[in-house]
Amino acid sequence: MRAAVQALRQHDVARIVIAVPIGSPQVCGEFVEIVDEIVRGITPEFFPSVGHWFDNFDQLTDSDVGDLLKRVDAIRAQSPEVAVRGQ
Repeated sequence: MRAAVQALRQHDVARIVIAVPIGSPQVCGEFVEIVDEIVRGITPEFFPSVGHWFDNFDQLTDSDVGDLLKRVDAIRAQSPEVAVRGQ
């Protein structure tokens, strides 16, 4: 996420808002310095890992991510109003 924020800053975007369902207080504190807003569910003091807080936190493969991006492209092609703002 940090790399995405840095890339967006290079494009002079007006505002960067990130969202996480759960995050460590330390990491969320670091992002406060580089984004305009953080939307978060909870930031528990006890934070062994993200996966600890989910019943199912299976890892995605590169192929999974590619398939998901293709699906997003197909949705955007059918419904231009879904396109990311600014694109």
